[in-house]
Amino acid sequence: MPNINSNPFSSLNFYAISLNEELELLNEFHKQQEEQINSFIANINDYVSAETEERYFQNYPDDPGEVIEVPISHIGSISEDSYDIKEVFSEVMPMYQRQAMLISVWALLENELAKCIRFAINAFGKKLPPPKRKPRGESDFSFLIKQLKAIDLINSKDNVDIEHAISKLNNEVRHLRNTWVHHGGVVRSNCLQFIEKQESLSILYGQLNISKSYINTVYDYVFAITNHIEQRAKNLEVNNQT
Repeated sequence: MPNINSNPFSSLNFYAISLNEELELLNEFHKQQEEQINSFIANINDYVSAETEERYFQNYPDDPGEVIEVPISHIGSISEDSYDIKEVFSEVMPMYQRQAMLISVWALLENELAKCIRFAINAFGKKLPPPKRKPRGESDFSFLIKQLKAIDLINSKDNVDIEHAISKLNNEVRHLRNTWVHHGGVVRSNCLQFIEKQESLSILYGQLNISKSYINTVYDYVFAITNHIEQRAKNLEVNNQT
């Protein structure tokens, strides 16, 4: 945390840079996860083990039967008795890992934006205009953006790219994130339009499937906003140097 007893505008600039660095670090973690996913899938046979188990077989009802040893393939504790293990680990596992990526980047973004607002208020002694609490029916993200605009850390007037990023995050990405957080990945009617319009989204085994390219797009929207905040903080520092 920057020292708020120093020049507040310099401290805010430092904090805005730190905000970006936090998200860049998470983005790199996710890129490394993608590489590991791809490597695992490409070499999935290396992770398949086979053990023999005794099974009792009958050829007809009165057959006394016999016990036969049969090979059972498995990855970890998941065996082919219950699942198509290659399908599970090459299709379902990436789906769950990418929903975790979406949830984590959203959580970090909202948390860091809220901290940035609190820091700016404490540093400058500013007061936010009413309402101080989020109105009923408004999203947390939308309310944070309004507060950032109120303290001049977002100035999206005549900035089509920033307004587009804000709109996509609030009106699309947020709903997709909520699909996993609140509905276990089961797609509701309000999200079907997004899936129908984009190849980077699909439904897999009844759940929302998010592609690598969509995660990259989400980061593009996120960095459009955080880079803007960083630049606004730099401008405030330059314009208020003593």
